[in-house]
Amino acid sequence: MALHELATNAVKYGALSTSDGRVDIEWGVHKHDGEGRRFTMSWRETDGPTVAPPARGGFGSTVIRDMIRLNLRGDARLQYDSAGIVWEFNCPIENVLEATEASRAE
Repeated sequence: MALHELATNAVKYGALSTSDGRVDIEWGVHKHDGEGRRFTMSWRETDGPTVAPPARGGFGSTVIRDMIRLNLRGDARLQYDSAGIVWEFNCPIENVLEATEASRAE
């Protein structure tokens, strides 16, 4: 749901609302000291309109920051950088993989 909300907002207001706008999505699994392996994902918008934080938070920001953080027990950050939205998320790898896949990933 978070990616859907980010994409919807990018089309309406962000980088994907212009012909030159761009969204870069990266994901991977990284080992963190003392925390084991973590799934990481980032969304970075560039070359779109200037971005400013909204006057008030709504359902979308709740999904993007809070629901994913709570459901996957991870950390989510949403930044309104003037060049575009930057969203970063990470959580323990076992929270995004099926149990059998998580054991193979180690």
